[in-house]
Amino acid sequence: MLDEPRLHRRPVISRETRLLLATAFIALAALWLLARFRFPDRPPSANPVVPVLEQLGRSGRLDTLAEEVVTAQPRILPWLALPSPGPADVVPGPRRRPVLIVQEAVAVGLIAAGDRAVHQDLLAWDPVLQLGALRVDPPGPGAPPALWPPTRLRQPRLFVVPDAAGATLALRPVLVSALVPLDVPDVPVPLWAVPEGTPIGAGEFLFTPEGELAGLVIDRGGVPVLIPGEAVVGAADRLLTQPADTTGGLGIEVQPLSSTLRQATGATAGVVVTRVDPHGPSAGLLATGDVIESIDGTTVGTREQWDAWLSRAEPGRRATLDVRSQGTVRSIGIETASVPDRRSTLGLTLVAESGLGSAVQWVERFTAGERAGLRRGDLITAAGDVQAPPPGEIRRLYAALSGGESLLLGVTRGTTHLVVALAP
Repeated sequence: MLDEPRLHRRPVISRETRLLLATAFIALAALWLLARFRFPDRPPSANPVVPVLEQLGRSGRLDTLAEEVVTAQPRILPWLALPSPGPADVVPGPRRRPVLIVQEAVAVGLIAAGDRAVHQDLLAWDPVLQLGALRVDPPGPGAPPALWPPTRLRQPRLFVVPDAAGATLALRPVLVSALVPLDVPDVPVPLWAVPEGTPIGAGEFLFTPEGELAGLVIDRGGVPVLIPGEAVVGAADRLLTQPADTTGGLGIEVQPLSSTLRQATGATAGVVVTRVDPHGPSAGLLATGDVIESIDGTTVGTREQWDAWLSRAEPGRRATLDVRSQGTVRSIGIETASVPDRRSTLGLTLVAESGLGSAVQWVERFTAGERAGLRRGDLITAAGDVQAPPPGEIRRLYAALSGGESLLLGVTRGTTHLVVALAP
């Protein structure tokens, strides 16, 4: 006879079953939270099981992500252009990045220091942010795009990024998990940190699917950061309106301090002087190989810090430089001089090579020679219809150019032969 209490005993639920039920509950809760995080505008549901799957399966606005990107194209692409690639072989393998049209025929974009020679239409350049204003053709809409209002920066959101595919532009989606405001004293505009691993790089613009400009990615010490859209447009206006002679200079060229140079000079921070203008304010005070460790008591840790100081230096400013030279450190007082507008000057130091042409000994920054892509060591073998031109003939032919004209130069660079256009 069966024991009566056993007839009413509840079935025993195994440990495995309990674990399975707990796992299912946790998974549903996680899906619900994820849906609330990804779709904050939707009202919460009392029964989240079905709505969770619906929200994760498709956007409420568009059926698919591909449709969202396609729909964004007419809102974004009219404000973008691909700049002229410049003379062939001037810079090996430069990346052709889109630029943003901010005025009818003027665009702004990231122009790396080493790529400036590629862009013959460069109107102005910011050494701190490495932003350049360029002339573009055909003209664009005549006004910058709408700007994204930076709200809830730490919330994940979807952006679209323009990419160059040959001679055309296309958009791709990118999920950015957060944007964190940075405090960078040597940069005159706000910056936002981009999380590590985000598939975006320097020179790429971020737009919302609605066509609002979120910003431009630049590189700061090997880390991608975002310049907000408002600051990008503002930087373009500043570049186009600032007078050419409002920045002071020291008449020197510098490069970053590498690990090898640190060991050779004994310096732990600073920038290395690579050239001193014999007619500039630093002549007789600085020499090639000197390390500028600090300016007015502030350590120069990176090339970006040097460029930032130089961009703010007004003519006539007295600066105190701590300079390491041949193992000793000394303080030097130098007064910055006006930097003339050299964009229309030839900017070439040439030496005659008998029967061959003219060898380029030096190329000044921001000059016609640099825009043409000429480099130190190049041999100019032809200038227009003149073969093996001496330096005086090249200068004469360049001086005879009027607005819109160019002088074609035949150039030998090592074992490579190319043609570049020299224009005022």
